[in-house]
Amino acid sequence: MYYRFRLLKGIFFPSYSSHQLKQAEAIPRFWPRLILLVLFSGLIYLLGSSLGLGNEILSKELTSLPSSEFEAKKLLFILGETVWGIIFCLFYLLFPALFFWTVTEIDYKKLAAIQMFAFTVLLIEKVLVSLLALTIGIDQFSSPFSFGVLTQYLTEKNFLIIFFGTISLFHFWVIYLQYIYLTRLSEKRRWVLFLLILGLHAFLLIVSTLLDYIEIERLI
Repeated sequence: MYYRFRLLKGIFFPSYSSHQLKQAEAIPRFWPRLILLVLFSGLIYLLGSSLGLGNEILSKELTSLPSSEFEAKKLLFILGETVWGIIFCLFYLLFPALFFWTVTEIDYKKLAAIQMFAFTVLLIEKVLVSLLALTIGIDQFSSPFSFGVLTQYLTEKNFLIIFFGTISLFHFWVIYLQYIYLTRLSEKRRWVLFLLILGLHAFLLIVSTLLDYIEIERLI
């Protein structure tokens, strides 16, 4: 049985899709689809950086640099963001899949497919938050989808604001998808899989918070 890979069906109908994935003996055109998703991630980051998202460091140097040097730095920033979008996508698709592969009996390619569904959800969030940033000027830690806004009312500590601003409703969606797929495809106990998923997300959350915190400290 072949698995017909459909991203939208995979994220909106996980119970049905996970049953098909479990029964599948092969996933045709898997790697081309993965590469397309990676390139699409790079494109999203390219468009966002081209429109000025995340270039606060450059904006501080607008009046102190010659126009040619500023444009060169702007081009390097856009290129860097595009490369980061590609690297981030590859890491998010392959590293968690490798982690789950070491602790479950699920085929690695199927785990990577699950991560493709998860990353698609994060890309949807990226697009929505970028649109909000461009239209009403909010940053990612003030997104209405995250806990950042509430945290800003409770504390002024940047680390906590970034930490809770990184946690969004879309991440709960990702956790839900991973839980549904892993419990359908693995024979391990549900609570074990749930703890593994939470542990992985806690690790990724801490790393992401530290990186964003260091970046913001450079701006202050």
